[in-house]
Amino acid sequence: MKVSLLTAFLISLLISFSGNAQQLKIESNIKLMDSGVVYSVDLQNRSIVIGDAVRSLSRSLVVHDSAGPATDFAIQPDRQVRFRLNQNAALQGDLVIEEIWVMDK
Repeated sequence: MKVSLLTAFLISLLISFSGNAQQLKIESNIKLMDSGVVYSVDLQNRSIVIGDAVRSLSRSLVVHDSAGPATDFAIQPDRQVRFRLNQNAALQGDLVIEEIWVMDK
């Protein structure tokens, strides 16, 4: 399956634990710009806004060790969002998303 990269932004976003690894409290929404389209990712409500369209994420965020694979969210059949966590922040108990991609599957 060929994956073409639509967006490659470097983002530092601090997230703190709110009890367990499957319930994260996000400090603010992530907003990405790609050819005039705003991608707004709200991890607390598990949704992604692409322009005015809202699509639910298929599952809640699963936290991996930063050495492990990035976390995928299916937002529609031909798109996915991938997060990669910062290793140094994870060692200090914080979760920092350092990269986000919005991709074709």
